[in-house]
Amino acid sequence: MKNTNRLQFSPVLDGVTILVLAGCALTTLFPVLWAFCTSIKPDSELTLYPPRVFPTEATWSNYYKVLFQSDFLRYFFNSILVTGVGILITTMVAAHAAYAVTHFDIRGKKKIMFIILMTSMIPPVALLVPLYMMMVKVGLYNTRSVLIIIYAAWRAPVLT
Repeated sequence: MKNTNRLQFSPVLDGVTILVLAGCALTTLFPVLWAFCTSIKPDSELTLYPPRVFPTEATWSNYYKVLFQSDFLRYFFNSILVTGVGILITTMVAAHAAYAVTHFDIRGKKKIMFIILMTSMIPPVALLVPLYMMMVKVGLYNTRSVLIIIYAAWRAPVLT
């Protein structure tokens, strides 16, 4: 007795699928290759027209400049700190809110969830000026704390 529910594989279809996926992968990876090749070009090759993908001479001095002659490591640490603390706060707030919404019978639960969802649909650009003015008045302008607060507040409704 033959099982008719099995998928039929065709070598031609498999070959076409592999070619399409390889083309998609190459298309996606090309900007990454271009960025890497540009990062190892000497300064004299950066402004050539027409531009070349591969440098005629590779130099790693650009990486040395970024890592040791700039404040990159401090900025990288700031990004890790702000992201990590923001994720922790967002997870704690969203987990408690999600637990309360799913386990307790709250009057108007659907309306509350709709309002929470709607807050995440406000375009971030629309909030830039009011946020800037508020943070200057509160004294949090140009601090890591303001970034943590904004990131946590913006992501919490989405995770709830």
